[in-house]
This record gives sequence, C-alpha cells and structure tokens, in this order.
Amino acid sequence: MGLSLGGYAAMARYDDGTMLMGDLVVTEAELPKVTDVLQSHGIDQTALHKHLLEQSPPVWWTHVHAMGDPTQLAQGLRAALDATAIPMPATPPATQPASQPAIDLRSAPPSTQPTRAQPANPNTNPATRVEGEATAWSS
Repeated sequence: MGLSLGGYAAMARYDDGTMLMGDLVVTEAELPKVTDVLQSHGIDQTALHKHLLEQSPPVWWTHVHAMGDPTQLAQGLRAALDATAIPMPATPPATQPASQPAIDLRSAPPSTQPTRAQPANPNTNPATRVEGEATAWSS
C-alpha cells in the first residue's frame, strides 16, 4: 500500500483579484521555515494537520489560501516550495502545445443535468397520497 505525498496549488481569477488555494506536504523539519515564508508573502495557512501520526519522518499537510496579484502569489508559493526538499519539475519542452481558447464560464449554457436529486412527491403516487394534505414543492 502506498501513500500519496503530493500537494497541489490552484488559482482562480475573479473581478477583484486572483485566489490561490492549495495543499502542501512538508516534513516537520521544513514546516517552520515554510510557515515563515508563506506568512512573509501574505499567504494564509488555513489548516495544518497530519494524516498519519506515526510516520517517519513526520509529515504535515498545510492548506494555503490567498487573494491578490497572480504573479506575487506564484512567487510566494515558489519561495515556500524552495524552502523544502521537494524537487522542481523538469524544464518544460522548448515548444509548448497549442493553447486552448479561454472559456468564459459565466457565458456557458446552463447545465441540463440536475444539480441534486429532488425528493419524490408522495402526492403523485396513489398508494402514498394523503387526502387533504398539501405538499410544498420548489424546483
């Protein structure tokens, strides 16, 4: 059985700035320096926890969140990663794949799939219908 020690970071653009959220996995020895770097770059730690209490070396998961300029957020995140022994990804290829056109999610057509299951209306089934009792519905 293996354990994933991978973290992630994602950014989302909003009208008032960019949001950074992520989950970093660091050793207990790296944690104080990573925390200092995150705080010095205005990146909040919203959670700090372990998945395994007896893991050696001790490993911590820290959730991060910030709003602001995407370049500054990326620089702060990179500085935090530089404070760890996490290897950086290989150099990207010289030619990048053709980029996809941006999708404006605000203009996407509404989904035809229901967003959640609606309870069955007992008044439509003659076996469970209660005479004189009203059922409130919203769809």
